Amino acid sequence: MKHKVVVLGSHKGLGYHCVKSLLALDSVDKVLGFSRFESGDFVHDEKYQFYAYDFTKVYGHQELFQNLWHVLQEFKPTHIIYCAGGGPYGLFKDKAWKDHEWALKLNFLFPAHLLWHLSQNLEPCSFTFVGSAIAESSTGDAMGPSYTAAKWAMKGLIRSINNQQPSLKINIFSPGYMDTDLLPQGAKPRQIEGLVRDPSLLAKELLSELGLWQKV
Repeated sequence: MKHKVVVLGSHKGLGYHCVKSLLALDSVDKVLGFSRFESGDFVHDEKYQFYAYDFTKVYGHQELFQNLWHVLQEFKPTHIIYCAGGGPYGLFKDKAWKDHEWALKLNFLFPAHLLWHLSQNLEPCSFTFVGSAIAESSTGDAMGPSYTAAKWAMKGLIRSINNQQPSLKINIFSPGYMDTDLLPQGAKPRQIEGLVRDPSLLAKELLSELGLWQKV
């Protein structure tokens, strides 16, 4: 079976490395990337197609959402992976509300809206949401409160839907600290050797869990 995979948040970080790994697989027929910006590394690959969307602007905008949804329906994916994420880093009180709202839209409201549509229309397709082991821990992340709140909410939503509709293929992949722009260079986790992991390796772990990448 040839797979058709959608990666939402394909420009950098874990999403970028998921696309890079998927394009190297013979079992993958097509890869569709969605992000605010396009990565020039994939533009000449015949298996790859890109659409530019800002998910925080798509949420609440009916025309933009319907346009994105139409592209997904036409593509008929076997897997959808939501890698987009981010939020303000620092004390909750010090950040503008618009920054917290942006984090809630990107990490919870938009993917939740998309999942609602998927649950009604694309049941044969699997949906994987990238969470965060740090944000979803019992203590949360003191320097990313709105990001943490959104990740907790999405995990709770996925657990609840899985209990309601066991036939749906909804997964959550929650890595620890990753070496991406989301983690500032001066952050404490970067001072601990081995704590911050390479997103290229985590991408292969994620794809292995989905049965798309052969472990060696």
